[in-house]
Amino acid sequence: VGNGENVKKNNIREESAKALVEVLPKYPRIRGVIVVSSTGAGTSKIIVGMGIGKLISHHLRHVLHDHTQQENAFFSSKDFKDRTVVVRATALTDDKPTGKLIEFGDTVKSPTIKTDRADLAAWITNQVVNDLPSAGKIVNVTSVKNKK
Repeated sequence: VGNGENVKKNNIREESAKALVEVLPKYPRIRGVIVVSSTGAGTSKIIVGMGIGKLISHHLRHVLHDHTQQENAFFSSKDFKDRTVVVRATALTDDKPTGKLIEFGDTVKSPTIKTDRADLAAWITNQVVNDLPSAGKIVNVTSVKNKK
């Protein structure tokens, strides 16, 4: 759940996460949750170079705060903190899948600045079909560079 290109202050992600945390325990067959978040949320940093990452973070400050609150809603839930995977993707794009995502740390420069939605969908599917190997963790991802 998000708000498209809107960067104005809102809490749509946080409120949706809180609603899910309240409802999901009523469904005992739910094995876990995957939260799609953003690089720059929580303790992660957007590092591009020459201060550009700080400018991007400032521009997206309301969105990143909302993503952080979304993550916190699940990690503060006793029912789901160990069954939640947060995936923080770099800027989402379309139509340029690489077939592979690279994982990187919270405070390191990401190898690329874009994540194709198809690559992210494949990563999420892999988590689901393999019983959430990253449960209880936050994973930062980005697409590999396309070879020309």
